[in-house]
Amino acid sequence: MRLKVEKSTIFLSGEMNEDTDFDETLRMLKETHQATGERVRIDLSNVIRGNSVGIMNWIRYLYECQVPICYVNAPVWLVEQFNTINDFFRMDVSVESFFARFYSEADDDIYMRCLTVGVDIPLLDDYSDYELNMVDESGKAMEADFSTEMYFDFLRELKQKQG
Repeated sequence: MRLKVEKSTIFLSGEMNEDTDFDETLRMLKETHQATGERVRIDLSNVIRGNSVGIMNWIRYLYECQVPICYVNAPVWLVEQFNTINDFFRMDVSVESFFARFYSEADDDIYMRCLTVGVDIPLLDDYSDYELNMVDESGKAMEADFSTEMYFDFLRELKQKQG
């Protein structure tokens, strides 16, 4: 895993698996938080995948670190893990933005869009009737390539955590 730090954001790239050593990342999380006094932003958009062992190790490191973090540009694979593993949010964690897949009937293709929490997606108690209206660059409607109720479940959990 490679990492780069810019101000209060840590950018990770590579793969998150059983061979990933998070020692340097943990050190950078602590140093960044101490230097800025702010919530450390974690950008995993260039981490191509994470397997179960890598993800559980990541969560263990974050729990040990006890640094408040905010995920930005969270990739689809991570959002799916947010919705599967409750431990992601047992610490001081927030999500600023995340990617989602959308289907465009106009050109019969799938597109990735980064959605910002509170701007593109509100924090709600229930997403069962939520309709997400997205358009492509030409202004044609795109539909979510996921169940909004299931995919946005982690947002419901974050809202409940905020109180």
